[in-house]
Amino acid sequence: MSNKTLHTRLITIILLLLLSIFQTVFAEGEDGAEGVVSEEAAYYELAPPFVVNLRESGKRIRFLQARIQVLAYGTKAIDQVKIHDAPIRDALITLLASKTRTDINTTKKKKELQKEALEKVQDILRQETGRKYVEGLYFTSFVIQ
Repeated sequence: MSNKTLHTRLITIILLLLLSIFQTVFAEGEDGAEGVVSEEAAYYELAPPFVVNLRESGKRIRFLQARIQVLAYGTKAIDQVKIHDAPIRDALITLLASKTRTDINTTKKKKELQKEALEKVQDILRQETGRKYVEGLYFTSFVIQ
């Protein structure tokens, strides 16, 4: 076998090894989750409903009751939400109780609150697990009294 043929085979083997390594590394998605495996969407309700006093300057006390569901992919993600239910609920109660009626009285403001709440849940899960797990958060009931 000539040196040129041996050299070509050696380069081919090295390239195949590098390709294999790159496929392994780049097959992982955000937060280390494998991108090639597609998990089914799952919704999980954070129960019981959230009931908080709204921050108001007048004498009248206002309450907010909200039912919240989160969207995650796979049973492991839902399990992590269940495991870390206490800090998630604490963060959401603190967030909701920091609002006034005027802070949340339009659709746009509710969407902003929804985004803020999702970020809070993702932050808690990142702190506790290293991954955000939750992809969406939805108010399934929202009553101000």
